[in-house]
Amino acid sequence: MESGLSLKYMKIFGLIFAFVAVALVAYFFGQKGAEPETFIPNTPTSTRDVSGEIEPSDTESSTDGKSVLERSFRESAADPYDGWVKETNTAYGYAFRYPASLTRDPKNSAKLMFSEENLREGGGSVHEATLSEEVTLGKCKSDEALYDSSNTPEAVEKNGITFTRTTHSGRTTGQRYEVVTYQTYKDGLCFKLSLLILSASPVAGEDTSAIETANIGVKEEVSAVFEKIVDDFRFL
Repeated sequence: MESGLSLKYMKIFGLIFAFVAVALVAYFFGQKGAEPETFIPNTPTSTRDVSGEIEPSDTESSTDGKSVLERSFRESAADPYDGWVKETNTAYGYAFRYPASLTRDPKNSAKLMFSEENLREGGGSVHEATLSEEVTLGKCKSDEALYDSSNTPEAVEKNGITFTRTTHSGRTTGQRYEVVTYQTYKDGLCFKLSLLILSASPVAGEDTSAIETANIGVKEEVSAVFEKIVDDFRFL
């Protein structure tokens, strides 16, 4: 009788041991096959895709008789950035403000666009002005082939940060382009803000004097907005 009970208990303990062993083996191989938790630096061209929070200003833009571009960078004694939107990018640790009249490109959230309707005020041929923000790994690079002796890269200090400023311009099919870029290197990353202005090339035989005069005015206003945005760029 006793030997029968002992045999019965031995079988029970054997089954329990086998079950535990199978469970441990399954757990071990399950852990081994699982994806390890690794940190991969996020290096998108669109910093807005990653992170940042948009903090709208409490002050609405004025609707006085000035053009939209003039209202975009109007200055007041209390706050020269009155009515602007503040963008804080916590992933990469920087912030800047931009006019509330600028809108995000629905196809690329790293781009801020000036209204084409506003750009064409006055009869000019400027049809696009876009501000781009970009963060990439490694030191900042510039294509020296784009620059000549009149627009070589220069060191510029803004808000306590040393930037490399570059400009270049040229023509493509049916339009002209102008680009201004500010780059600065910090903690293994290159931070870049750039402005692209596109205008239609003049048609042969067309009187372009009035168009060019309007274009100059629009480009100056857009460039002033861009410079003011870069003036406000800061690391957190």
